[in-house]
Amino acid sequence: MHSLRMLISVVNWAWDTSVGLITLSLAAFVKENKTWEEAIAHCRVLDVGLAELYEYPVSDLLSLHTKEEFAYAQRFVDETQTDEVWIGLRWLADGWLWLDWKPDYSMPVCPANGMNCGTLSERGKQARNCVERRNFFCYQRPAPF
Repeated sequence: MHSLRMLISVVNWAWDTSVGLITLSLAAFVKENKTWEEAIAHCRVLDVGLAELYEYPVSDLLSLHTKEEFAYAQRFVDETQTDEVWIGLRWLADGWLWLDWKPDYSMPVCPANGMNCGTLSERGKQARNCVERRNFFCYQRPAPF
């Protein structure tokens, strides 16, 4: 069985578990430039080692729902190599959805052509082309009990 610490060092993630206000069990800011799809794949690589423990996918791009979660995530935007970072938000089936399937009604109702993925910057959430390369946030969902 792989230890969580070993897997984190293998994928080179900087985990911050002192989240206080945020309701996620582990959040990671990844300073690597990837497309939105590549970022998802990078986040989900952690599941390979955790499948024995949880038997369901636990890692994904970050979903943000509260003001506290946004404030926590925006603290890291200054440290990025890109102006904006990928988050787990995408235009699908005529609406913006987070990867945890919760809708987001604050984004443009009809994004410009190709601008189907969400980013976070100091200005807030933005719609961007999914093939652009950016740093990104991942998180590990809490295990259901």
